Amino acid sequence: MNLEATASKCPVLSSNQSCLPEVLDDAGVLVNPYNITEVVEKMFALLSNKNLRDKCIEKGLSRIQEFTWDNVARRLLQVYNKMK
Repeated sequence: MNLEATASKCPVLSSNQSCLPEVLDDAGVLVNPYNITEVVEKMFALLSNKNLRDKCIEKGLSRIQEFTWDNVARRLLQVYNKMK
């Protein structure tokens, strides 16, 4: 969902768990999903701060370029070749 939102010029608030920080990098706002206060604060910041939203959108559109089918296939092939 992060990639789809990013591609749709939607600023992203995402969990800092699992692979999400690696996928999003600095193109969104990461939060601890178990810290409700942090989620609320960061959501409010994203909603009320136009500069933050614009920065996330700009960085997101740049970040999404790394996830083309060609790039993903190339990286997957590299992983397979390392396993041989």
